[in-house]
This record gives sequence, C-alpha cells and structure tokens, in this order.
Amino acid sequence: MLYLGDTLKVCFLAAVLRDRRDGLIGDLPIEENEIHARRFAEIKTTEELRLVDLRDDHALRMGVPTDVAKSSRQSLARAWSLAFHEHKSRPDGIIYSSRLNGHTNIAVFGRAVSKLAPVCP
Repeated sequence: MLYLGDTLKVCFLAAVLRDRRDGLIGDLPIEENEIHARRFAEIKTTEELRLVDLRDDHALRMGVPTDVAKSSRQSLARAWSLAFHEHKSRPDGIIYSSRLNGHTNIAVFGRAVSKLAPVCP
C-alpha cells in the first residue's frame, strides 16, 4: 500500500504528526532525525487509477461505516481495505478525506503502483 496526499501538509500530518498532539497545547518537539528519515515526492499518474471514493457521502451510500476513514483506530479500515482490494472489480486503491485536516488522501494498492511515476524537476 502506498499512501499519497494532495498537499505536503496532509502528508506530514499523516506520516509524522498523526495523533501526537491529542490533548497537548503549545510546542510539540519532533526529533530532527525523524524528519530526515522521511522522503516526499510529487507523483503523477501514467494510467488512470480506478479508486473507491469514500469522500463526501459516497461511503454512506455504499454502506461503509464512517469509522473506516475517520477513526484513529485502523483495524476496521484495514478490514474494509482488504475487502475493497479483493473485490471482483479490482480497484487500484481508495480515495478519502484525511481525518486530520480534510485534505484528500489516496491509498494505492501494490498492484497499481506501476501506474504512478515521480515528477522529476
């Protein structure tokens, strides 16, 4: 699974910050080596991705529980991700709104990573 975000901010929130701020006010020190251990890149599609859309009311219309994309506990999301992955339509991944700031995230299944390429300056 490859996780992508539509902004660097949402990528940082999802990969580094996550739930560390819960209940905290003020500064939140993060080790410099943790920042340097991460790599960010701009990605483009080389083929159209077929994505399960959990944004807006799409999840509700499909009968997908709201906790799949909105809970900090990921067990339910993993179970639904597996169900989507194994579905006969073979989607390439899932597009959903970040529970941290509402920006768009995409989870790309391994079988579709070949449809992506880095944008080189």
